[in-house]
Amino acid sequence: MLKPADVNKMLIKQDIPVNMILEQASLGRGKHWYDPIELRGHDIQTISLNVWHVSENERYEVSKSSYGQFHSDDVYIIRWRYKLVASGFHSITTGKASVRKTDTGRDRVAYLIWQGVNASPNEKGISVLMTVFLDEEKGPHIHVIQEREEATFIQLFDGTFTIHMGKRNQSKERKSHWRLYVFLGEIEVENHWWELPIDSTNLRSRTSFLFIDNVKNIMLLWHGCGTTDEQRFLANKSAMKLRERRPEEFHFNCEREDIEFCEIQEGDEIDLFWTAINERTQ
Repeated sequence: MLKPADVNKMLIKQDIPVNMILEQASLGRGKHWYDPIELRGHDIQTISLNVWHVSENERYEVSKSSYGQFHSDDVYIIRWRYKLVASGFHSITTGKASVRKTDTGRDRVAYLIWQGVNASPNEKGISVLMTVFLDEEKGPHIHVIQEREEATFIQLFDGTFTIHMGKRNQSKERKSHWRLYVFLGEIEVENHWWELPIDSTNLRSRTSFLFIDNVKNIMLLWHGCGTTDEQRFLANKSAMKLRERRPEEFHFNCEREDIEFCEIQEGDEIDLFWTAINERTQ
């Protein structure tokens, strides 16, 4: 006897976890991976990072305070040295988890080539050749395209990954001292910011935005009325990390030691907000 299909079962989506695979090893989102079939997993521990900025036919190593700061017109090479530590063992008979962790020993190296959406074809090609020259370990080379970054890549920068507009070498020449960044991310280590043109039409009620005045050293965090408490908390924490690290890409005024921080909600805007946006939305 034929029976109609159960529509509810058809609509159920299988939850497929995010997983990057390098050298036949699952890295998940970059921190931990657990295989429910084999009843074992491993932690991913970063040993070191090195970042190079590719400009024309040269490469320049980036200082640690600038790790995570990228520009949409540029290309960067990241050397990620990491290792796997076995963890999350479960007993086949009891199913209980074990606290035992085992260092698998071997250091692994991956080269990540980040390409901005407006990077020149020449710099994209040069970066590939430079990576081959840098790669003494013969590790995998991964191309990372702006706006298509995987969680494993973003988490390397501990919630401070930022994409600035333009080229790194020309950012000081910009006339406006105000900048606008939109907040993205739902997990603390994967939080990140994208720079947008300063315009009220770019604001959205369901996320947060960061205005920066790099002359008076002001950070103004604006939360849309549709943001959740968790979103506001994460945006604040990420902004505080940027304030503490003070990356040179924001070009804060060196003559001012402190960076003033303000936090406001949509509907409670202060004069400073309207100064930043340069217009009053009706």
